[in-house]
Amino acid sequence: MPNSSSPAQSPFPTTIEEMTPEWLPAVLPGATVIGVSAERIGEMDGFNGVLARLTPTYENPNPALPQTLIAKIPDKEPAQRAAQSEVFDIEVGYYRTFANNTGADSGDAIHPRCYFSAAEPVSHDYVLLLEDLSHGRMSTFFTYTPVPDAERIVDTLAQLHTPRWNSPELDTFEWAVDGRDPKVWHDRQTAYVASLDKFFDSWGDLLQPGTREITAAFGPKITDVMTVPEDAAVTLTHGDTHPGNLFLFDDDTKPGVRVIDWQRTAVQQGVRDVTNFFIFSLEPEERKQAETSLLERYLAGLHDGGIDDYRMEDLLREYRRALLYPIIRMVPMGSKFSPDTPGARDAARQIFPKLVALEDWNCGELF
Repeated sequence: MPNSSSPAQSPFPTTIEEMTPEWLPAVLPGATVIGVSAERIGEMDGFNGVLARLTPTYENPNPALPQTLIAKIPDKEPAQRAAQSEVFDIEVGYYRTFANNTGADSGDAIHPRCYFSAAEPVSHDYVLLLEDLSHGRMSTFFTYTPVPDAERIVDTLAQLHTPRWNSPELDTFEWAVDGRDPKVWHDRQTAYVASLDKFFDSWGDLLQPGTREITAAFGPKITDVMTVPEDAAVTLTHGDTHPGNLFLFDDDTKPGVRVIDWQRTAVQQGVRDVTNFFIFSLEPEERKQAETSLLERYLAGLHDGGIDDYRMEDLLREYRRALLYPIIRMVPMGSKFSPDTPGARDAARQIFPKLVALEDWNCGELF
């Protein structure tokens, strides 16, 4: 069973070095650990905090025990730790809420198993010890997801969204971002507008003119456009469905897709997970050809899950608005990187053309 702890129950490590052979048996019942090695991972993959792959050495090897684990903690530098506190609160809250609810039919089997979670928000101390999914297949920002894989991922997103579609339970998830709250979007609008000039100075020449025009006009309108309307259907979303967070398992029958990095989990319209995935994972021309069939597949998945009052016209209306969702983070994030950073400009040349979806759907007409 996954193990969840808190400071009141037991002390917990706040550095990778403190995840010692003496501590690990507390979260791996029945294990006698005589050694552990740690390898830093994910340093250039956009994750918040420090990630490391732990490899325990057991006195009595047992195939039931994990051969590797993923440890996740905030960065060491105090200002970074404070800045990362919000997203770690969200992720620890997610795993604590769903730690024991991992049946395939629940919609929660898509996350890694959580062996340990703990939080001390005052000191910005957090730790997660998670299942290592690296034996699965994954894409990156620089490779495209083939349509058959996209179909599997769309099915999984429907499985994630249906269990809590318009559920009263959503109001109990105090750790999740609430997209119905205008303040959430006002704060993001402020950060976006403040970053826009620097973003354009660094990267504006890589944007198509229409994309740049939409990106500029969107800033003062973010709160009005993105706050979820009172009458809209909402669910619990992952919030960051880019290809680096999605693992496919060809030898698993259900769900066959696992999703990591739950630091952006939000109560909002489910289609925002779909658009984020489409923009960053599908080759633009292939997206245009497969878009309708993939959206129909997502809708069919919702209907199979009992959501029978949501129709294609609802989905398409929300899809167009949701296409703006990814740039709300891209602009502030992009403004922090210099084009002189090795590899940054080459990466931007591959990522920014994907935003042509905003032009394809005339998203500028929304504001």
